[in-house]
Amino acid sequence: MRWAGLAFVLALGGCTDRATTDSEWSCGEAAPTCSTQELSGECVDAVDETPADCGDEAWVCPDGYHFASEVACTWPSTCEGTAPSCTTQELLGECVDAVDEERADCVGETWVCPPGYHASSEVMCEWPSDCAGTPPTCTDQSTSGDCSDAIEEQPAECVVGEYVCPAGYHFLDEIHCEWPTYCDGDAPVCFEAGDCGGATQPATCDLDTWSCAPGFTLDCAWTCDGGGPAPDECWDQGPGECSDTTQPPSCTDGAWQCPPGWDFGGYGDGCEWPP
Repeated sequence: MRWAGLAFVLALGGCTDRATTDSEWSCGEAAPTCSTQELSGECVDAVDETPADCGDEAWVCPDGYHFASEVACTWPSTCEGTAPSCTTQELLGECVDAVDEERADCVGETWVCPPGYHASSEVMCEWPSDCAGTPPTCTDQSTSGDCSDAIEEQPAECVVGEYVCPAGYHFLDEIHCEWPTYCDGDAPVCFEAGDCGGATQPATCDLDTWSCAPGFTLDCAWTCDGGGPAPDECWDQGPGECSDTTQPPSCTDGAWQCPPGWDFGGYGDGCEWPP
């Protein structure tokens, strides 16, 4: 009878061990963690954690708990500004196409890139160029309307064998803006070949200076190669008391010229007259 009772106890123990093994096999070897952390929104510090229970062949969290793997709340950031971009791009040397990018994590009060990543602002690698020649210049100057002094220039980028300007920039040959003029008064007359008796045309304003087309000058002289009469008498230009008589010009180096302090066209503005 004693041996029969022992056999019964052993049999009962065997059944209990088998039931436990079946439960672990149906739910998994290790119970996942359950947490009272918020599922979304802002994470909190005061949370409880407990292993999940096995029920109906699946792990189940107690009421008010969630599987830790389901928690998607975010911790409030103590870092300033927006998280910078991090990349697996090479820091130096030749840049590569196959890169990953992530946002930096806020650790303490500092933005930190994940292992193997660098801040995008630190990347100084260079892309291999398959474009011919020197990169042309790109500018953010206006393509039309009034030109602006405050501009930036940078070389074009080589993209798939072709030079391309960055967004907001244009090639120099695409610029057709016009500079505003700041010249005073009406346009003076330009004389062809500097001959006062030759063809004339108005000067043009180049920024803040009147200028003439090629072959024309603002100053002129009356030529005397033909032996004709002088165009005018010479008049005292001053300064100080001016003579009330004129002088004839002289033919020098093929042009009618007045003595120093004298000129064609009447008395000068610097003349003073006795009372």
